[in-house]
Amino acid sequence: MRSLLKPGLLAAALTLALATNPGAQQAPAGSHSAAAPPPTAAKTDSVGKLIAFPTPEAAADALTAAARRNDDKAIEAILGEPWEVLLPTMNDGYQRDRLSYLTAWDEQHRIVIEPASNGTKAIVEVGTTTWTLPIPIVKDGDAWRFDPLAGFNEMVDRELGRNEFGAIQTLLAIGDAERDYAEMDPMKTGSPVYARRLLSSPGKKDGLYWPPAAGQPESPLGERVANSQPDGKFPGDHYGYNFHLLYGQGP
Repeated sequence: MRSLLKPGLLAAALTLALATNPGAQQAPAGSHSAAAPPPTAAKTDSVGKLIAFPTPEAAADALTAAARRNDDKAIEAILGEPWEVLLPTMNDGYQRDRLSYLTAWDEQHRIVIEPASNGTKAIVEVGTTTWTLPIPIVKDGDAWRFDPLAGFNEMVDRELGRNEFGAIQTLLAIGDAERDYAEMDPMKTGSPVYARRLLSSPGKKDGLYWPPAAGQPESPLGERVANSQPDGKFPGDHYGYNFHLLYGQGP
């Protein structure tokens, strides 16, 4: 099974947000889009190894400003070491996700204090869909700082949820493919039957997927899903799951 985590926490969070909330790029009239001040405007005293800020708003502004400037040292001071695990600037998709986040931030953002935290935990919301940054800002004495460990755990939960949802949608797609297969009757049995395999045997169409060929109907299931099984070409590659057709109830 592939890793349930993407290469980086923030990059994964942004990717997930844009994938599930395309409306995040649309901002209503009058939305707050003030430019974030640089981290140097924050308090310079440190809580542990992380910079502390006078307010959660100052903390969110500082991290966003550091991301906007690609300021590695400022990010490290805010998130601690190893900050690259949380925000991998060398990842291919990071710059795209960073710009998407900054666009959503500029359109609309706010800080929300979690009611259940008794005033000690704040969440950053960005964009018109109120997507939340997975790394919370927590109160530490009289100051506020980011909590990278809590953010990491939150991203794990989000990734698990995304994988589970994707797996459910895949099962529904397999059901649709079976119905299409029965209507197509690719094996020319003369009666509607369901496929007993995801991947067809070589030279046959006894499964839901077969290689495309000129002048031949397209298979009802995609190659990647059909090969997401222990003996396939992409085991565990589809949302971290393997798929297998059962011929009856039970294991």
